[in-house]
Amino acid sequence: MQYVGYYFIELFIIFIFMYIFNYILKKKKNKLGSSPGFKYIEKKYNLNMDKKRADTLAKIIVLTDSILLSVPIYMCLFVLNMNSLLKMIGLFALTFIFCIIFVIFSYNMIGKVLKKKGW
Repeated sequence: MQYVGYYFIELFIIFIFMYIFNYILKKKKNKLGSSPGFKYIEKKYNLNMDKKRADTLAKIIVLTDSILLSVPIYMCLFVLNMNSLLKMIGLFALTFIFCIIFVIFSYNMIGKVLKKKGW
């Protein structure tokens, strides 16, 4: 049960950093739509973006990216009690493949939900 608490603490810390660097600083520079995830979702699903929608989508992407980053970091920090180098390389490869699949899946789900809502 303590590992779940560690995971949520890690997720919260990553979310705070992502929120500061990928939302607040970009909003001050008027570059909210400059992230690759934002452009991917916007172009693939032909979303009509105004200032309010861009702000909302940027917050959704920050939350999604925080979750995407926290899973492999958690796996590498707490599950990586392995002695063999081959096992560590396998775990890194597995988390890398997991991240790619999860990124594509989550961005497509965000796009589908927003398109369904009439964006």
